[in-house]
Amino acid sequence: MTFLLNFVLTKILFINIKYSMELYTDGKKLIISFYYDPALVEKVKTLPNRSFDPQTKNWILPLNLESFYVFRKAFPNAEIDKSVRNFDFNRQNNPLLNYVPPSGLTPYKHQIETLKFMLQQKQAAVFNTMGTGKTITSLMALDYLFQNGLIKKALIITPLLVMNDAWISDCNTYFPHLNIQKLSKNQNEAGEGIWIINWDMIKILFDYVIEEDEKTGKKIKRITKTFNFDFDCVLLDESAKARNVRTKRFEILKRYLPVEYTFILSGLPAPNTPLEYWSQFYLMDGGKTLGVNYWQFLSKHAYKTKFDWFITKDGAAAIKEKVVAKSIRFELEDCVDLPENITLWREVELDSEHLRNYDKIENEASALIENSNINTESSAKASKLWQAASGYVYDDIGRSVSLTKNNKKIEALREIIEEEFGRERVIVFAYFKSHIDEIIKALKGHFSIAAAYGGQNSGKSIADFKSGAVQILLANPVSVGTGLNLSVSKGIIWFSPVWDYEIFDQARKRVQRIGLKHKSLEVFMHAKDTIEYSMYWGLRHKKDMSSIILKSIKEKNKRKKLEGIY
Repeated sequence: MTFLLNFVLTKILFINIKYSMELYTDGKKLIISFYYDPALVEKVKTLPNRSFDPQTKNWILPLNLESFYVFRKAFPNAEIDKSVRNFDFNRQNNPLLNYVPPSGLTPYKHQIETLKFMLQQKQAAVFNTMGTGKTITSLMALDYLFQNGLIKKALIITPLLVMNDAWISDCNTYFPHLNIQKLSKNQNEAGEGIWIINWDMIKILFDYVIEEDEKTGKKIKRITKTFNFDFDCVLLDESAKARNVRTKRFEILKRYLPVEYTFILSGLPAPNTPLEYWSQFYLMDGGKTLGVNYWQFLSKHAYKTKFDWFITKDGAAAIKEKVVAKSIRFELEDCVDLPENITLWREVELDSEHLRNYDKIENEASALIENSNINTESSAKASKLWQAASGYVYDDIGRSVSLTKNNKKIEALREIIEEEFGRERVIVFAYFKSHIDEIIKALKGHFSIAAAYGGQNSGKSIADFKSGAVQILLANPVSVGTGLNLSVSKGIIWFSPVWDYEIFDQARKRVQRIGLKHKSLEVFMHAKDTIEYSMYWGLRHKKDMSSIILKSIKEKNKRKKLEGIY
């Protein structure tokens, strides 16, 4: 019995050893080591630039990142030796940084430092905080790489919210010579230049259907479309969206990444636990920093309970040390040459139901001012249009009516808080009580939040916010009036504009005060194809709001007529 057990254990051990494979380096070449197996030999022979060393009887590859990534794709379960994991591939042939920004763009010091780091590392994590200009810095990196012939195709994966207002707008403004285009779900290949998609469009890279196998009857995946993923540079903006290894987006991306130049960008990359770094760094460098096996990574840095994994103190320190070596981070306070108040614009694309209901109200207002008459009735319609842009209006008897089942503005607000502010305190200004009520319903499960809309509870809400008991103060700008000091806030988010310049100005001064010890961020949200952007313009230029709105409607009508819409 003992002999039989030993025999079985020996066979199991032999099988595991036989099919194990290791990649290590002697500092001059990559060396593939494995027990002889004809099938493995044939697969190794398919690797480009491989050769066989008859003296050591090992297969070897050139010592560069390209060979490492090709090997890892071919043999994802192979053991990567410490000699490879610790080898600095980038100490050789670092590109000489002699970059001249386009005319009209003067980068800040921290942007130049970040640019150098990205180009020297090739695979790098940019964890600069909100408002530090990660988008412009990344576009400078792409500009340099294209100018020097180091890349031909680049892919940017970004949240939909910042695709137009940040990436495309900044690229067209400062880098008009770069060809940036949206990638369509109908495409299966991309030409040269910069291509951009949002995170929800990753499915265009890998589609499959579930079919039943004719022989076994089992449900299996059949690949029906494969995208020709031949990008040599990929940027993952807000890479924390890939922090969960169990998500479909990670499953898809790991088939293609990393490529030679892979950058991950986030102001808050691991909001819950340092364990969330693994998937992002795996996409960035193929496991070179944090290892290729997720379960080994967990076992080394965390302990398992019945429900989840929890990081150990030593594990957190070890992960931090590795992450810091491959990342760069500037806080707003580090960027001494930045202005004290940084402004961001975020355009939100409404869903079809919301836009249809908005257009109906706009057409009613348009009919009233067709003869250029601004009266009480047309002004009331303009006010209703102001409400409608955010998804809720009051009917004739004062009830709140929703214009959509899927409020994209509130979804976008949650994204802005997560991606731009993280855990920092922030004031969200919304004018109408119906908007405030709906925002609280949507966000209270995700953030600690208090509302200030006049009445007895406003004082307590403001006190809780100032003490740090809650992260978000959701307020009507009138309720925070004059005299209050809310400079503990990292910034302001305008969920919607207001009607009066004085209210607008006083609300901004609650945060942007003389002697402020930290830089602040102000985000203006505006729904696409609505009056909101025009209202903000009017506020910033102290214009009469009724006139601004009605003028905006008239100009839109003129465009429609010129374009033959009606």
